[in-house]
Amino acid sequence: MKTVITYGTFDLLHNGHIKLLKRAKELGDFLIVGVTSDSYDKERGKLNVQNDLLKRIEDVRNTGFADQIIIEEYFGQKIDDIQKYQVDVFTIGSDWLGQFDYLKEYCTVVYLERTQGISSTKVRNERHQIINLGIVANGQRASSFREEARFVSGVEVVEEQIDVDAVYVGDTASDLNSLIRGFLENGKHVLYEAPVDRSIKEIRQLQELHLLAERKDLVLQEAIPTAYSPGFHHFVALLKSKKIGEIRDVAFSYPMFSSYCVLPVVHLLGDHPRSVHTYSIGKGESVTRRVIFEYGSAVATCLIGKEARSRDFLLVSGTKGYAYV
Repeated sequence: MKTVITYGTFDLLHNGHIKLLKRAKELGDFLIVGVTSDSYDKERGKLNVQNDLLKRIEDVRNTGFADQIIIEEYFGQKIDDIQKYQVDVFTIGSDWLGQFDYLKEYCTVVYLERTQGISSTKVRNERHQIINLGIVANGQRASSFREEARFVSGVEVVEEQIDVDAVYVGDTASDLNSLIRGFLENGKHVLYEAPVDRSIKEIRQLQELHLLAERKDLVLQEAIPTAYSPGFHHFVALLKSKKIGEIRDVAFSYPMFSSYCVLPVVHLLGDHPRSVHTYSIGKGESVTRRVIFEYGSAVATCLIGKEARSRDFLLVSGTKGYAYV
C-alpha cells in the first residue's frame, strides 16, 4: 500500500482545496491529511484564519478524500510524521515549490499545481469588507509597511488619500497631531508611529485625540507590531506561567526611547509601578537615559540611547532561572 501525506490550514475550504486533496489521493492508496492547529498557525504568523481547528478538520473529512486526519502542531513535525506513518509520498501545492525538497531524504516529494484564480485569501476578502488604507510616511518604513500589508486579508493599500477608510502615519511626518486630527475629523481610522521624543504638551494633545476618536467610534492606535507578535505573546505566556519562577528583574536596552522600551515591562510586571525614575545625560539625539521602574517585588531598568554602546537585549531574571532575548 502506497501512503501519501499532505498538509494545510484548509481554512474556508474551497474548490482549490478539494481539487488538491483529490489529486493527492490519486498519488497512492491511503491519504493522510495534516491540518494545522490554531496555535501553530499563530506561531508561524498566520493570523487571518477564520475557522477553528474542529471546523477545518470537519470540512476536510467531509470531502471524503482523507483516510486519516492528523493535527500539525510544531515546526519539524513533517519528518516525524513521515517516519511514524511510513509515508511513501509527500505532496503539497506548487506555491511551495522547492521549499520541502529536504524531505526527499525520507520519501518522494510531489508539488501539485494550484487551481488558478482561487485562494483562501481571495475567499476571505470576498466575505469581508475591504479596508482601503492610505500611507503618509517616507523611506524604508513606508516601503516595508506597504509590502507587508499585502499579506493581510481585507486590506488594500491605495494611493488616493481621499478614498481611504484608514491611514497609516509614519513618525517622519511633521506636525503629527494636526495630521491625526484632520483624518479623525474626516472619519478615518488612524494607525500612527509615535516620534522618539515628544513634549508633555504634545502627549496631552495626543490624549485628547484618543478621546476624540472614541467619541467618533474610530480606531486611533500606535503602530507597535511587537505587541501583536505571536512570538512575543508566547514569550510573555511562558514567563507569566512561572517558567523561570517569580520575576524579580527586567533589564532592557534599546537605542531609541519609544513604546518598545515600556512594552515588555508592562506586559510582565503590570502598568502600575510604585515609582518611575529617569536619569539623563546629554541632549537631543545624543541623550542617554536610564529609566527605573520600581514594583513591589521586582524592578525594571531600561537603557536608552544611540551613544550608549550596548547590544539591544531583553533579560528577565526570575527565582528559578532567566530568559534572554
